[in-house]
Order: sequence, then structure tokens, then C-alpha cells
Amino acid sequence: MTPRPLYRWKSFWFGLLVLAFLAWAWAHSTRQGAAFVPTRKSPVVFLQDAGRIRIAWFRRSSPFPQGLQHFPPGDGSGRLWFAPMVEVIRLQNQFYIHLAHWFLILLFALPWSSFLIVRSRRMKRLTAPPP
Repeated sequence: MTPRPLYRWKSFWFGLLVLAFLAWAWAHSTRQGAAFVPTRKSPVVFLQDAGRIRIAWFRRSSPFPQGLQHFPPGDGSGRLWFAPMVEVIRLQNQFYIHLAHWFLILLFALPWSSFLIVRSRRMKRLTAPPP
């Protein structure tokens, strides 16, 4: 019995869906920024713009209103397709972590493709006739 082809695996299609979402978010972040504030008094804000995701911690409550807001990107210098991989910025009352979208895609694609390769080899080994 031969193993099922790769395109019939749920894990393959789920991974493609995740990669497509991450690629869309990357392209969208170069055209428009977004900020998400969980609660009104939350010290944490999640932002996306200029090809990266930013997580910001404030000493007091967030300067942004609660919910999801969209904002235009800054000047042309903020539009980076390949932003720096990871940046940590510490200011007096703020702390930022910047993660590039391409790095997040890489963080997902490497283990996912490794899983698919290992699973494919295992399925071939299990379905091979005994020696």
C-alpha cells in the first residue's frame, strides 16, 4: 500500500493556510498599520506596521483607546519589506519588542516543513514491504 500524497494531508493544507495568512499580514503591514488594545487600562499594546509586529508595554495604561484601530503608515522610511529581525527598545516608561514578519514566517516554515519531511519518510517506511 502506498502512502497518501502530500496534497491530501490536513497538516499540509493547514500549514499553507497559516503561511498565506502570515504573508498577507506582512503585505498589509507595509500599506496600513493596526493597533490592538485588549482593555482600556491595559499596559500592553499589539501593533503592526512597516513590515513588523510590535509588542509595547507601558508603565501606566495605554495611550491608545481600547479595541482595534487602523492608521496610515508613517513617512516612506517606515515601509520596510525586510525589517530587522528582532529589535528591543527600552525607553523611560515604555518597552518595545519588534519582530519582523519575514522572521515569523521563517519561524513557522522551518518546523512545518521539517515535520512534513519526517512524516513523509515515516509513512514511506511504514508502508514499505518488509525485507
